[in-house]
Amino acid sequence: MRGHTSDPVAGRRVLYALGIGFVAGITSGLLGVGGGIVLVPGMVQVLKLGHREAVANSLAAIIPMAAVGALVYYIGAPRPHVRLDLGVVLAVGGIAGALVGAKLAHRVSERSLRIGFGLLVLVVGVRLLLVGNSA
Repeated sequence: MRGHTSDPVAGRRVLYALGIGFVAGITSGLLGVGGGIVLVPGMVQVLKLGHREAVANSLAAIIPMAAVGALVYYIGAPRPHVRLDLGVVLAVGGIAGALVGAKLAHRVSERSLRIGFGLLVLVVGVRLLLVGNSA
């Protein structure tokens, strides 16, 4: 595989990776998060991947998780919860942002990426707890 150098996922690591993916799938389907919040820290802490490699693999893994979750929200609910028009607009912005973000990630140190990730999760978490949803 391109970019794969050593340390294949084997043995016990397969079970760890399956567990991390399972928890990410649950949080993705339930809360709309899973890639950055579960997969990245899981791969860094448990599988001992670098932050860049964890982010790259999280992005690859999130594609099928997001597709299955969105499909269930669209056809598996009494009424569809997915607004296709909004999803397309968000995807276009997300694709452009992912391109810029991935290119920027190559210019930033692993430590800076970890600090930025931690601060983002902290700020979003505090904001959700304090502000919540006014609707």
